[in-house]
Amino acid sequence: MQHSKALHWVRILAVAGMLGLVGVTLHQQVWTNYASHVRATKVREHLINQWERGHAAAHTSGHAGGTSGSWQGSAGRVSESDAFALLYIPRLVEHVWATPVLEGVNPPELDSGVGHYLGTALPGQQGNFAVAGHRATYGEPFAYFDRLKRGDRVYVRTFDQWFVYVLDKDLMVKPRDVWVIDPRPGQLARTVPSDHLISLVTCDPRWGSARRWVWWGHLVATHPKDEPPLEVRKLQAVK
Repeated sequence: MQHSKALHWVRILAVAGMLGLVGVTLHQQVWTNYASHVRATKVREHLINQWERGHAAAHTSGHAGGTSGSWQGSAGRVSESDAFALLYIPRLVEHVWATPVLEGVNPPELDSGVGHYLGTALPGQQGNFAVAGHRATYGEPFAYFDRLKRGDRVYVRTFDQWFVYVLDKDLMVKPRDVWVIDPRPGQLARTVPSDHLISLVTCDPRWGSARRWVWWGHLVATHPKDEPPLEVRKLQAVK
């Protein structure tokens, strides 16, 4: 009898554990992605509304503001957690399309789009425009980072321009290797034909953070705000 009761409780605890695990999994894989999608949509709509009203943050001094957490320009101010650009990656079109770029790489920013490393260059500037994004849960814009290839194009839309980058090189590094977002990362000196760079940073493996996976690219073109690049227009037409 006692053995039967013990077995009964073991079964109950096992079922409870399984249900708890399912609940945690659903929260991580479903709820966090849904909540981040809602936040990103609101951020994108607010940013586009600002642009349509002629309001934008701009920076004119050639430096992204050091470690102050904000930068000031002639048309406005961007503080940490503010959105100031939209990111488009055709190779990852289902996950990175008009994705908000927010100032900072803390959870409030990374849970609403992709984050811009404080102190790195702004879109189109000389230096390294460096951004980071989740690869799993919380919107996971870089979920399929492994699909990126050399030669892929990355588009960044700001208030008054479109910037076109081409990817050149990727590398797995340790989390402490912060040199990857330097204005001119040392290992790129001979492989990237420009000093106007973009860095895309995420975690690896997808469900862990033992390493960082970085893709670098260089600026190849700019377009006025009212003339989106042809590839963007084509893909937008079918979305």
